[in-house]
Amino acid sequence: MAFRTKLVRSETLIPAAINLHPGRIYTRVELAESFRRLRREGALAKATTLDEFIDFLVLRRHLISVLLESKEYSKEAKRYCAGPPSPFALAASLRKNGYLSHGTAAYLHKLTKAPPAAIYLNVEQSVKAAGNSSLSQLAIDRAFAGKQRHSKLSYENGDLKVTILAGKNTGRLGVEPTAHPEALGTKVTNLERTLIDITVRPDYAGGIHQVLDAFKAAREQVSPHALASILDQLNYSYPYAQAIGFLMSRASYRADSLEPFRSRVSQFKFHLAHGTKNPAYNEDWKLFIPKGL
Repeated sequence: MAFRTKLVRSETLIPAAINLHPGRIYTRVELAESFRRLRREGALAKATTLDEFIDFLVLRRHLISVLLESKEYSKEAKRYCAGPPSPFALAASLRKNGYLSHGTAAYLHKLTKAPPAAIYLNVEQSVKAAGNSSLSQLAIDRAFAGKQRHSKLSYENGDLKVTILAGKNTGRLGVEPTAHPEALGTKVTNLERTLIDITVRPDYAGGIHQVLDAFKAAREQVSPHALASILDQLNYSYPYAQAIGFLMSRASYRADSLEPFRSRVSQFKFHLAHGTKNPAYNEDWKLFIPKGL
């Protein structure tokens, strides 16, 4: 492909002009802003188009073009990366207001050893009016009789799969930057929020057995009072304190660590996981659990 002479002459100026730092990921809109500025400053010919500018950067290997496709919804997202991208940063780039959560957050907190099969990006829904339906044992049993619902919105590129979750509006409670070297520059749920999230949606962490393993791995790091405080602020209708207390007990947490959750045991019998056939019952936590757990 032949490029305009002025574009070639300006090549040494472009990396600094568009802040090309290793690991950075750009959208077409972000590159368009730099393109317009360079053209105003006279570094590019007026006849040069945005597509020519981007094609030039990709061909000269200043940027790597990555296409992520959502086959279920016939959508696609193209990103331009300054060097080989972190899969976590690439996932986070799909939604500016999103953050890494569930099994992905568990991996980044070193609660699991293997990276997740899918990277989970939580995008909070808008604030909804509080419902006025009262909780009942029948309603709980019905809700947990079937399988956990799963998001169908995923983007893929080769082995990379990013699943977008429409999460409860929490005001980004417990969300913080991560220091994990594979995901620098991204936001992730903190340790306590992560443990709550994977208890609420265990399939997004590989299943309830993997959730229990994560509680074991977190035992010396987690603050039980912070865990209880975040759970209270999340204000779930269901009594997830019973599930969390049970998991902490099975993971051999100290007895005093369990007290904030014992005091939150409700009048209802709850379920540790969706769709459990012929569950066992734990009287201590008023909880139906998979046999063998």
